[in-house]
Amino acid sequence: MNDKKRVNKHDLTKSKDKITDQHKKYVLNLDLESYNEYFQFFNKKLENKGLHAFLKSKFPIKDEENGITITYEDYTNEHNVYDEEIFTNRYLSHATKLKIKLKIYFHNTKETVDHVFTIQNIPIMITPDVQQGEASDQTYSSINSYFVINGTKKIMIYQLVSIGGIYVKLKNDPLGNSILVIEIVSISGSRIMMKLNQRGTIQAYVNSSQKIFLPEFFNLFNDTNLLRYMKYYKNENNINIFNKTKNSNVKYALLFGQATSFNLTNEGAYIKASREWMDNYLVTKWNNYEYCEDTQTAFIKYDDMSNNIIASKPKYNNCKKNKNIELVEGIVLTDVIKNKIKLIPDFNVTIVFICFHKSHNIIARSFMHYIDKTVAS
Repeated sequence: MNDKKRVNKHDLTKSKDKITDQHKKYVLNLDLESYNEYFQFFNKKLENKGLHAFLKSKFPIKDEENGITITYEDYTNEHNVYDEEIFTNRYLSHATKLKIKLKIYFHNTKETVDHVFTIQNIPIMITPDVQQGEASDQTYSSINSYFVINGTKKIMIYQLVSIGGIYVKLKNDPLGNSILVIEIVSISGSRIMMKLNQRGTIQAYVNSSQKIFLPEFFNLFNDTNLLRYMKYYKNENNINIFNKTKNSNVKYALLFGQATSFNLTNEGAYIKASREWMDNYLVTKWNNYEYCEDTQTAFIKYDDMSNNIIASKPKYNNCKKNKNIELVEGIVLTDVIKNKIKLIPDFNVTIVFICFHKSHNIIARSFMHYIDKTVAS
């Protein structure tokens, strides 16, 4: 008779470490407390935290050219007095309006204007003990808090996510050899894992289920480390721009790109570079450019020019600055800007762009997507 393997079963209900009612109340109240702490809808006076602290950190906003200063005062919300069933029956969202109070000061006329900026459709968190915007000191232990979005109740689901940082672990492989594992977690939850074995071989793994943007990855390092990596590549032009600029997008892009001077006119762009450089870098679409061997200068029409990152302030050559064209550090020369330049007959500007090598095509696209995202926000 074959001996059956004995299986040890463990009953979690008989465990000594039982989940008490106090733990349940804490978890169920966690989402509501975080929501109230961030928006402070029930506070008579806003405290320096959450959304109020965030808005204070972004103001005042100054426009030296037009002589305008915008300051932030506070914000209020409109309490929704309708019953929850109205929204569920009509497939609507239970939301409120957020009114941000601003003051606009005009330096020329020394006039101050009050302005209210309204944000629509801020979802209201609902609990069984809090209805119609009335606060309660009772503990909410019966059901989790939820939102009503398009007539459907949406609850919060908790997930354990590692905080952004660098985690170092020492593990053993199946053969018993020690492996140093370094896991780098960005602020968005994406991660890169690197393994260093005893032979000195480094293996890198990117989480395939999530996208990671390179600027978010470099946020884990300071400017001193970034400059140290750039000196390793011995690119003096990139290092000089790195030391002068304060734009983080430019600093991150300089690690992979090549800073190159362009001369922009209404007809197109002129670059002084070799044919080999033009063919190896992402400057043109489908290598459409005209080249002069005597002066070693390439000419590119704007329709054939790739969108690259601006790395320096423009230098205007015998032409006046145009207010309709914004050429600032850290943005991409988009097709909209190119079309505006075409309409100015005497336009002549020298500017530095960051161009990426063709082998870094994926890195270039990730930077373009990240910069478009930050500028839009």
